[in-house]
Amino acid sequence: MSFSRSEEYQDAYIKELDARLAALENNEFFLPTPPKTSKSSARRPRKQNKDSAERDLKAVSAPTSARRNRVRRHNQFTQQDIQKFLNCAYEKKPLWNLEPEQYEQVLSILKQQKKDAVAKKRFVDSMESQEAIEYVNNHYKNAIKEEGEQEIDSEFQGKMDTYYESLKKFDDETKDLEEKFLIKKRKAKDLIVESQKDDLLDLQEYWSSPAKQRLYNRASNQLVNLRKRQIDEVNLNNLAEAARLQKHISRLEREESRTNSEAWQLDYNQALDKLQQKHKRELETFEFQSNIQFTSLKQKRETLRRRFLYRKANLEHKKEQDKATSLFGASATKRIQRNISASTSLKKTEKILDRALDNVYKDISSIRLKPIVFKVPK
Repeated sequence: MSFSRSEEYQDAYIKELDARLAALENNEFFLPTPPKTSKSSARRPRKQNKDSAERDLKAVSAPTSARRNRVRRHNQFTQQDIQKFLNCAYEKKPLWNLEPEQYEQVLSILKQQKKDAVAKKRFVDSMESQEAIEYVNNHYKNAIKEEGEQEIDSEFQGKMDTYYESLKKFDDETKDLEEKFLIKKRKAKDLIVESQKDDLLDLQEYWSSPAKQRLYNRASNQLVNLRKRQIDEVNLNNLAEAARLQKHISRLEREESRTNSEAWQLDYNQALDKLQQKHKRELETFEFQSNIQFTSLKQKRETLRRRFLYRKANLEHKKEQDKATSLFGASATKRIQRNISASTSLKKTEKILDRALDNVYKDISSIRLKPIVFKVPK
């Protein structure tokens, strides 16, 4: 079937459907007018009552998709649009951005054209119509699949937005807990340091107290005796002996002062070193326990956060499962079987030889003869 003849045939068929619709709206009885075509594509007028016209019209414009609850009308698309879709189907051009009802309308017209071609035994034309039907079916199936995937992606994106919002809220809460813990730790450490400073001041006060000094500023018995003798010599007015004793007293005072001062400083340093070691152990223990508590906090929050990651993985896995099964789900399968699969094969199409074509193929055991020529005797 040439492309020009297909256009002429399709235009005529669409005009005929429009005329039937007008007749139905006016409640008139309709007899289709055959289009003016060439002999090769001429169509015989066929009487149709109101019921048959309604059936043909519903075959073109009735909605068959259960997926959308839309109001679909036959005159929703112009004749030029339908003609453009039919041309694309026959020429195997891409059919983009079509609605389901447009696919269904094009398929209905192509099926009817195939029936008409079979009725007129134009099997080459019917094969071309069948190829166009299969081409549109493939596009329709892909459109249903893409629509399902878009719905899944949209639903998945909504869930992911909620997931990321919850995850951000959880991370903010974790950050707030960590900051509070560090602030609490810093305050506790400051208290320990202040306490240690007080211990150092107490240590200094203790070692500088008069009672502690008396333990180290006590003179030896020898020095005490020399001082007593000097006092006695002064009382006896023996000043020369008092001067000689003063030399010994001064030497012993220097020696004992140096020795006792070193002992006092050494004992203080030892006490200070012990106190500092104690403070160091206190800070190390505090840091160790604090780190354990902080690590435990982080581990607990990380365990809880891992649940969010599992939830994300489950959402992504469910998305892939939904995409894998969206085309083969129950509703999609029913819709495809009803609207597509039923017309993909000549062997499994709806009954081509319906009541309208029974008379054409009624007698298969006879042949057409030429009229006999009677000779009238002169």
